[in-house]
Amino acid sequence: MKQTLLIKVKPNARETKIISRSEKEMIITLAAPPTDGKANLELVRFLKKTFKKNVEIVRGKTSRTKLVLIS
Repeated sequence: MKQTLLIKVKPNARETKIISRSEKEMIITLAAPPTDGKANLELVRFLKKTFKKNVEIVRGKTSRTKLVLIS
């Protein structure tokens, strides 16, 4: 089953964690800077570990609001 999730990220935080979660949206702080794709890599790594499924950023690779596909 594939699911999309809207995620708002806050890079350069002290730790990577979920701040807020609802049915279709999450707010996540990332312990990585938003340069050279480091925050995106941290987000994908964190979500793969959390959901134990494949995760892909579909839209918003250069934005703080991202659409993520979980399959």
